[in-house]
Amino acid sequence: MNYFIFSKEGHRLTGLEFIKKFPYIRAFGHEKNLDIRSTSLPLHYNKGIEICYVTKGRYDWKVEKEKYTLLPGDGFITCPWQYHGSDRGVFDIGEIWWIIITPKVFNQKGKFHLTRSSSFNEEQEKIIGKTLANNTRPVLYKSKILTNYFESLFNELKNREFGHEIKVRHIIEIILMSVVRLIQRQEKQEVNDSKIILNLEQQLKGNLAYPWSVKEMAELNRMGTTSFNEIVKKLTGFTPSSFLIHMRINSAKNMLLDPNKKITRIAYDCGFSSSQHFSSTFRQRTGESPTKFRERNIIALNH
Repeated sequence: MNYFIFSKEGHRLTGLEFIKKFPYIRAFGHEKNLDIRSTSLPLHYNKGIEICYVTKGRYDWKVEKEKYTLLPGDGFITCPWQYHGSDRGVFDIGEIWWIIITPKVFNQKGKFHLTRSSSFNEEQEKIIGKTLANNTRPVLYKSKILTNYFESLFNELKNREFGHEIKVRHIIEIILMSVVRLIQRQEKQEVNDSKIILNLEQQLKGNLAYPWSVKEMAELNRMGTTSFNEIVKKLTGFTPSSFLIHMRINSAKNMLLDPNKKITRIAYDCGFSSSQHFSSTFRQRTGESPTKFRERNIIALNH
């Protein structure tokens, strides 16, 4: 085990003399953990904004009722009112940086004020407060830039050279600004990704009978297959090929409600190579045959 921690709370490796002059820092640490320690990361609240960055390892954390997996390169942020930690109560093997920032004012309505000497103006503090309070995605992807700021902060707190108080406050402000930017970028990316899925649905619905390949679907959206695969899986839970089958089955369900449509015709219209292929896939996805699905739902509609 190899780590340091500066904190206002009791800890055998705490350097209180380094941090007591910075009221907006409650704790700051870096840990390399070589074995799993039980009861080392229980679910808890923090008295501030916690920002983490994973350098090595995999961390399975929970915020309120949602579970998240953090991998190297991922950041993480929680607010004071968010109950979080390890669902198993352990600190996993790996390497992680973290800081707990305690603004003078911060609440769930988004009111925020770092400190009287802060460089942020009123409008900037409003943006910071609202962005952090309204954020619903604790994981900050592609946040490697944070490790540079954590390393700089450690050096300032450790060496305490001339003007380090000013530099520390500046780094804290840069960290907050960077986190807000990361959140805003993720929100923008989610909107763009959602548009891709909507566009994909329209494209596929227009010609479900066509034997789509993943490459063709990606090219229609002007994307490479790798990025396209990642976005579709992230937003739908399906691979592109599986999402196509999902849409075909849903379309078939609607067609089966028409008693005059033959199952063989439905199979071909929905892109299945044969009625046998359609029946086996339909049963696999729904748990019943197309015929059984039709009978059950037509009876329900008539009653």
